[in-house]
This record gives sequence, structure tokens and C-alpha cells, in this order.
Amino acid sequence: MYKLKSIDIGSVIIYSFLMYLILGLIIFLPLGLLVSAISTFLPDTSDFDSTILPFFGGVFILLIPIFYAVLGSVVNAVIVLLYNLISKKFGGIKIELENLDQIESEQ
Repeated sequence: MYKLKSIDIGSVIIYSFLMYLILGLIIFLPLGLLVSAISTFLPDTSDFDSTILPFFGGVFILLIPIFYAVLGSVVNAVIVLLYNLISKKFGGIKIELENLDQIESEQ
């Protein structure tokens, strides 16, 4: 049995940023392209300026995944910081690990 006493915040931030950025691109890239494509077919009305939608789609494609990655990384960093503070007082999460090399040699 092992105990997870603390987690390195720097590595959590790096991996969180990369994972959220990839996920953000997978989710928001098609949405941004869809908004840009749909905006070309919208009727021109005097109440709503539809010429801004292609620009919004372009900004949407570039900035939203980055914002998503930064926000997700900050949230994960706060969670890890809280875990590290709480685990000092109450102990860490207990984990039971199994050594696969040892299991194969026993068989």
C-alpha cells in the first residue's frame, strides 16, 4: 500500500494545459468553422449585422480553445494545491499498486 502525499503543481499545469488545449481544439474548431459557414447563408437584415459572424468564427476558432486550456489548468492547479494542503493534515490517498514484472516472474 502506498500513500500519495503530494502532487507536483508544475506537471499538473503542463499536462492539464495540453489536454484541455487538444480537447478544446477538437470541440471548438468544428464549431467555429460551422459558425463561419452558416454566417454566409444568413439573410442581411437591418436589425442584425451578420457581417461580424465570420470574424467571430475566426476568433472563436483561435481564442476559445486557448481560454479553455488556461481556465482548465488554473482550476486543476487550485485543486492540486488544495489536495497538497489537505493531505499534509489528514494524510494522502492510499493506493495499492501491483508490480507486473513481479507477477509475471511468479507464474
